[in-house]
Amino acid sequence: MGERPPGEGIERRAVLDAATWRMIERHFRFDPARDRFRHPMPPLIVEDNSWEMGIDPAEWR
Repeated sequence: MGERPPGEGIERRAVLDAATWRMIERHFRFDPARDRFRHPMPPLIVEDNSWEMGIDPAEWR
């Protein structure tokens, strides 16, 4: 394989990060719980997300 131009991997990751963030924002809409008067209640959110690309980070360079 040929060597990538400097910065190409970084630019691709930035595009992927932006696309991923847009998908997350569209998919995970927060609708707060409401009390008996239909007032929003304070949220308690505990979540951990992670991704594994299956590519050795050394290959990104």
